[in-house]
Amino acid sequence: MNGRLFTLAAIVLIVALYNYVERRHPTTETATVNTANLPDYTMTRVEITTTGDSGAIHDKIEADELIHYPASDDEWQGRVELSQPRMEIFSQGGDTHWRLEATRGELFGRSRALLRDGVTITAVDPAAEGDAIITTSALEYRFHSQLLESEGAIKLRSPQMNLSAGGLQLDMRRDQITLHHGVHGKYHEP
Repeated sequence: MNGRLFTLAAIVLIVALYNYVERRHPTTETATVNTANLPDYTMTRVEITTTGDSGAIHDKIEADELIHYPASDDEWQGRVELSQPRMEIFSQGGDTHWRLEATRGELFGRSRALLRDGVTITAVDPAAEGDAIITTSALEYRFHSQLLESEGAIKLRSPQMNLSAGGLQLDMRRDQITLHHGVHGKYHEP
C-alpha cells in the first residue's frame, strides 16, 4: 500500500511541478490576430445601384468580387476592395453618362472610390459622333460632387482629337475636363 501511495504522490507532484513550470515559461506561443486585417465577408458578381429621390439612377457599380474589411480605428465604415470594378455614373445635369473600368478598386463608404491599374473612362454622349475614351493608371472619384481626379499620365482619344497630359480633373456634373500639365495633342477636323 505504501508503494501505491508513494506512486500516486509522485504523479501528483510531477503534474503540479509541470503546471507550475508551464505557467511561468509556456512552451506554446499564442498568436494575436488583428481581425481588422481579415475580411468579414466577400461577394461575387456584385451590382450596386444608387438612385435619387425621384428614382433616377445616379450610379451603378459592378465587380467580379467584393471583399469587405471591418471598420478599424481610422476607418469608421470599413474598407471594400473590388476586383474588375465597372462603374456607370449618370450626369445629373447633362446627357452624357460615364463608364469607368479598372483591374482593381477600393470603396470608402459612399464618399469616394479609388480605381487602379488599367483605368478607362468612357464618355458616352448620344449627341456626339463617337465616345471619348480616357486611359490612366489610377484615379479617385468622389460620389457626392461627381468629381474625378487623376495625378498620373492620361491619354484622351475621341473621333476629333488625341491628347496626352499629366493629370486631370473631370467634373461630371458640368461635363468639363481640366488637364493639369504637359498637354500635347492633335485635333482632327470632322
